[in-house]
Amino acid sequence: MRYDLIVVGSGPAGQKAAIAAAKQNWRVVVIERQRELVGGVSLHTGTIPSKTIREAIVHLTGYRHRDVYEDSYRRKRDITMDDLRRKMVKVAQADWQVIQDQFARNRVDAAYGQAAFVDPHRIEVTGRGERQIFEAEHILLAPGTRPARPTHIPFNGETVFDSDEILNLSAVPRSMIVIGGGVIGLEYAIMFATLGVHVTVVDGRAQLLEFCDHEIIETLLHHARSQGMLFRLGESVTDIHEPKPGLVAVELESGKRLLGETALFSVGRVGDTTELALDRAGLEADDRGRLKSNEHFQTNVPHIYAVGDVIGFPALASTSMEQGRRAACHMLGREFEPCRHMPYGLFTIPEISMVG
Repeated sequence: MRYDLIVVGSGPAGQKAAIAAAKQNWRVVVIERQRELVGGVSLHTGTIPSKTIREAIVHLTGYRHRDVYEDSYRRKRDITMDDLRRKMVKVAQADWQVIQDQFARNRVDAAYGQAAFVDPHRIEVTGRGERQIFEAEHILLAPGTRPARPTHIPFNGETVFDSDEILNLSAVPRSMIVIGGGVIGLEYAIMFATLGVHVTVVDGRAQLLEFCDHEIIETLLHHARSQGMLFRLGESVTDIHEPKPGLVAVELESGKRLLGETALFSVGRVGDTTELALDRAGLEADDRGRLKSNEHFQTNVPHIYAVGDVIGFPALASTSMEQGRRAACHMLGREFEPCRHMPYGLFTIPEISMVG
């Protein structure tokens, strides 16, 4: 089947690029692994779930009223993971339907299965025993990322887990060691600390979130420590193991050992490009699965564009949307008035926002 544009990935970047092109009467198809996963990581394991859980925590713990009423204001004494997931499911379902409606209204086709290049202009989609070939003049890659999972880390989804698996915990733990003090690690660390979980953050850097203003981060860490959080900065993790059931030990290069009920491993994400057969299109990902693109979001193959988290920093839903629209306009040969100073939002507690 022939289209004007093939979009691989239905997250914020892919959505906005597809709709922008479709509004100019281009024939567009969006490829996603499964219909249930339309919306990408942002909708199912990333932005929407984590921010919805954050708001549930702020509400149920009475966080905004603690200055006056202290901990006695908690709306619910024993908060469970099911309490947090209940709202998350409703929000995700509503957003999923909105995306489906937008595709239908703009006549954007969808195909479901694993995408892989056949050559620079053709992509094969395999799934549910079917095989389809799509051909287009332009291709936009927005496959997103997945958590980095080193083979030496004993992930089990219950006591040692990544940022995708944390949403499926059976119970709120009493203690958690967070390895990695990036945006995702800090957001979850502070969320669980607000619930009363004893949280320790380990990071090899001396300064967290270096792209933010130093004074803002100092203020955030002050709030975090007031929640009882501990920080072990400038420390590298050499091993994670379970000395006995229900207890996780994190060994540090300095010789220190940290003990907790659970460990969240949140040291970066990698581009979800392994199955795309990039070499058949003349493309190559870096050692973290990411793609390079220029100011117009073209890769080294000019008719193939890459946008969203797969091209790296800042990897935010808002910037990904902007990138998708900008890439579509460049393909179309249309002027695009960019946002000169992109806003940044980090949904810690309290949240951080900045521009420029």
